[in-house]
Amino acid sequence: MQPRVFPPAHRLAGRPLCEYHSQMDGSPAWRRQLIARTVAGGFQVLATLGGLTPWARPKAHGLEREDAVPYGADSAHLVDIYKPPGPGPHPVAIYVHGGGFR
Repeated sequence: MQPRVFPPAHRLAGRPLCEYHSQMDGSPAWRRQLIARTVAGGFQVLATLGGLTPWARPKAHGLEREDAVPYGADSAHLVDIYKPPGPGPHPVAIYVHGGGFR
């Protein structure tokens, strides 16, 4: 007995739902993109939930925050600086986000 093969749900109407769905061909590149988007979405949810906890807020630890301090020639080169109160010297931690670079 042959298994029934159904068309993908996004093609049931005979046309793609949007431009992204029109690219859904099942190729390895498309699957990698789907996995990357799914993982990125999961991390976004976790980051949002983590930011809601009181101990994740800098002020809870007495830190001052300077928002969007420019560090380069491009207007997109911005960094947030968190400083502990009082005179230094203080230890330095540098966090480099691994996404969004082109």
